[in-house]
Amino acid sequence: MKSPLLIQMLTATVFLTSCQTQQIKPDETISAQGNNNFTNCPEPRPQICTMIYDPVCATLTDGQTETKASDCSACGDNEVVGYIHGACENL
Repeated sequence: MKSPLLIQMLTATVFLTSCQTQQIKPDETISAQGNNNFTNCPEPRPQICTMIYDPVCATLTDGQTETKASDCSACGDNEVVGYIHGACENL
C-alpha cells in the first residue's frame, strides 16, 4: 500500500514536469524585432512551479514586457505570450 506522502510526491512530480518548455519557432513579428531566442509558452500552461530564480523577460498579450522569476512562472500567467531568458532591463 502506498503512503499518502508518496502519492503527494508523485502527483507533484507530474505537475512539475509540465513546467518544462519546448523551443517553438518564433513568429515573424518577433523575428522582425531581432529576438531569435523568443520562446512561446506551451499549452497546457504550468499549474505549479519550483521556486527557482532564473529571470526571464515575459511578453504580455498587450505587448508590454515584465520580468518574471522563471520561464515556468511566466508561462503560468495567462497574460504571457512567451519570454526571452534574462531580466527585461538586461536585454
